[in-house]
Amino acid sequence: MQDICDEVAAEAAQSDKTHFVRYCEFPYKAKSWSHERRVVCKIELRKREEQSLFPDSLMFVVTNLSAPVWEVIAAYCKCGTMENFFKEAKNAFTHMSSRSFVTNANRLWIAALAYNIFNLFRRFCLNRKWQSYRAHELRLRLTKIAGRVTRHANKTIFKLCSSCPYQEASQQAHMRILSLAA
Repeated sequence: MQDICDEVAAEAAQSDKTHFVRYCEFPYKAKSWSHERRVVCKIELRKREEQSLFPDSLMFVVTNLSAPVWEVIAAYCKCGTMENFFKEAKNAFTHMSSRSFVTNANRLWIAALAYNIFNLFRRFCLNRKWQSYRAHELRLRLTKIAGRVTRHANKTIFKLCSSCPYQEASQQAHMRILSLAA
């Protein structure tokens, strides 16, 4: 494994490219395993002024899939992304505190709906920087803001605190919501 990391580092030193990815595979047998298994690996390195001794990203996956190495890595990365979505939804939107199965089932349906609406809001109404934030962080930054809502005739006005650091992002999100409605 060290040989491949050294090869990638040497290639990075000689090339003018800034991003290097190398895939490899090898058989491995742990003491507790009955037979050897396939291990696929992704080594990622970004070239910098001062070259580090270690790659930026090392990913190892023990698998029984027979697909090419890059496809195996891509499949496991997609699974990891989905697990992160599940964890975010569970932590941010679900609170099953009742002893009743029906009540908890209904709360779960409502939480799933709320999470899907939240993801649509994040995808369509926020800029790229804000799309990467987790639900808890967005709630703290965009919805828990001191402000005042005033209504005149057929107009609703949101007045935010003048020292709000996220005022511009809130206004952009509001404008995108209005453009979606049109």
